Amino acid sequence: MKILALVTGASRGFGYSIVDQLIKETTNRLPNDDDDGASSDQNSIVIDLYLYARSLGNLESTEKMVREQFNNKSINVLVNKFAIDFCDIQDTEIAFRNSLINIEFKDYQKVIFFNNHGALSILKRVDSLSNFKQISNDIHSNLTSFVVTNSIFMEKIKEQNNPILPNTSFFLINVSSLAAIKAYDAWSIYCSAKAGYALNYAPGPMDTDMQAEIRANTVDQESKRHWVDMKDSGKLVCPFDSASKLVRLIFDNNFESAAHIDYYDQEW
Repeated sequence: MKILALVTGASRGFGYSIVDQLIKETTNRLPNDDDDGASSDQNSIVIDLYLYARSLGNLESTEKMVREQFNNKSINVLVNKFAIDFCDIQDTEIAFRNSLINIEFKDYQKVIFFNNHGALSILKRVDSLSNFKQISNDIHSNLTSFVVTNSIFMEKIKEQNNPILPNTSFFLINVSSLAAIKAYDAWSIYCSAKAGYALNYAPGPMDTDMQAEIRANTVDQESKRHWVDMKDSGKLVCPFDSASKLVRLIFDNNFESAAHIDYYDQEW
């Protein structure tokens, strides 16, 4: 089996965790060598990772994790790294399109696009906003760039899936947030951008660098106390746990298209 996985925002946090859990879940689903009919050829799996971040240097830790932790003779993991500034829409279009040029979807059984990047640089109420250039950058990063990358990805599928590729399954996952459906004080730009698309996975309030930024920089004291209490009481979600749920959901393929799925949803 060959799997193609594209992961934006792959240098840290949830993107880093997705890469980790994707390979672990693939390993867990390998047939046992003692199973009847199992052979080394049948067990052999290739995972092509296309990793995206603002700079290639930011992806070094993710690549190092892959190299050090996943030395499984039955899984061959290939790492391709790309630098994209998702605040710059022209750069996003050119760089993302170029990254897909040599991909042939017919070579894969699963093609998964984890659209996961984002920015949270302004934590103010609407009536206190003044850095409108940064506001524009944040909306580009959290919304416009998602539209651009999704469109280019779907365009690539349309080009190569005609006639339909019977042995290839496609998955497009937009990583969202509860902020898309619930407003938070001082998160005005982030919330409005994350509400802009409908097919999403909300990974829960994760214990990541972004969450640390929220606790440090949120101007609303009630909101800050809420997140500090979440951290101190151990209620923040481990990003690896959330990524594991998402990857298992994809492998089981038991969800309806056009759904907004949250980490806390009970039905799965």
